[in-house]
Parts: sequence; structure tokens; C-alpha cells
Amino acid sequence: GTLLIAGTDATLLTISGNNQSRMFFNASGASTVIRDLTIKDGREASSDGGAIHNGVARLSLIGVSVINNVAVNGGGIKNEGGGILSLTDSTVSGNASSENGGGIKIGYSPPNFGTLSITNSIVRGNTALNGGGLSTEFATVTIGQSLFENNSVTGYGGGISSLRDAIRVENSTFSRNS
Repeated sequence: GTLLIAGTDATLLTISGNNQSRMFFNASGASTVIRDLTIKDGREASSDGGAIHNGVARLSLIGVSVINNVAVNGGGIKNEGGGILSLTDSTVSGNASSENGGGIKIGYSPPNFGTLSITNSIVRGNTALNGGGLSTEFATVTIGQSLFENNSVTGYGGGISSLRDAIRVENSTFSRNS
């Protein structure tokens, strides 16, 4: 079955890591839906996924705000190769990574490719060495009706950095990424 973690509204319920730890680890083989809440202030100083780490699992975020989290890779969210991650009506904002994927990092674990779908969501104000908003490796990515803005890097790919991916973008805006 699928585990459902449901709040009432992202503006009314917040889960905080108090700048001490990650809040969610979705173990391999799991299927989880998180909806209608805010996940903020997570920290993984020597690991990946400041707020959320999705293993080789299925994770859906619906109406979720992932804000002000820090990690080595995937400041907000890290998705392992083979993991399936979807964001709908969600916001990933103000997250930071010392390496790749300030907002989101989609990894690659041979022979498993990661999958990401972003729909009607905002990826804004995230920072990293590479891939301020999103960093992907050997992944399948679909972005629709979404906004990537004001993400920044000291390396490459302010909005997105991509390595050998299949990326499809429709009806989305990329603005002021640097």
C-alpha cells in the first residue's frame, strides 16, 4: 500500500528540522504521498537531501512547500537513481547545496535511472555549485506549467544542470536564473 502523510494546508502545518536534521527518508521499495504541508529548515551537513531523501521508491508531493533546507546534494530533495518523484502544486524555495541541486537532485545508480515530474509548481531562489534549481544525471524529467526563477550557481546551470537526460518542458517559464 501507499503511506499518506496529509496536512490541512501548507500555510497551516509546518514540519521543521530546526536546522538539525532531515525530516523524511523514503526507504527503497516504499510508496508515499505527502500533501498540504510545509517542510522546512532541514540540514544534512555531510549527506544528501536536506528535507527529503527518496530512495529507490515512489514519492508524490502535492501542495507541499520545501523551503530553507541545506545538504551536500539536493538541498531540498534528493531522489536516488531508480526513484520516482513527482511534484504537483508545490514549491521548492530557498534551499542550498554545497555541490549539486540546490532545490532538487536526481541521482543515478547504475543501472537505475531516476524519474521526475514537476507540474504546476515553483522552483525559486535555490543555490548550489551546479544546478541551482535542479540537477539531474541520466534521468527522465517532465516539467509542465511550472516556474523556475532566481536560482543561482557558482558553477553551471542556474535553473537546471543536466547530464545525459531526457528532459521535456512544456508551458513553463525560466526567468533570472544565473
